[in-house]
Amino acid sequence: MRQLIVSIIVLVLVLYSSISAQAATEADGRTQGAPEYYFWNEVTGDVQWEDPGDVPYETSSGSLYWVAEDGTVRDQDEKSLQYVWLEGWSEDYQRPFFYNQESKQSSWDRPPDLAWRRIAIETQQS
Repeated sequence: MRQLIVSIIVLVLVLYSSISAQAATEADGRTQGAPEYYFWNEVTGDVQWEDPGDVPYETSSGSLYWVAEDGTVRDQDEKSLQYVWLEGWSEDYQRPFFYNQESKQSSWDRPPDLAWRRIAIETQQS
């Protein structure tokens, strides 16, 4: 049931984005086809328009990258050490783990803070 609700919300956001992007293009002359984004949390299922903060971009092959303030593309998040949760890699288990710098506890489960994804919405040209 939750997956159905999330799917409906995503569909509404896609439709809204299409209408919103077309109106914005007409209003301010932006190029049609420029990507718009919404943000989805893989753990909580939350969906929102506002960037929750430093969410990486994703290539079509699934690789993550960040864009620095000067516009350069980075393969790692330069700000990651300032966050409560850090992602590490276990060589023994060949999987990621997560470490909370405040509580000093680790977990195999991805915390909601690190589960946001940037989803591109391509607008169609009329």
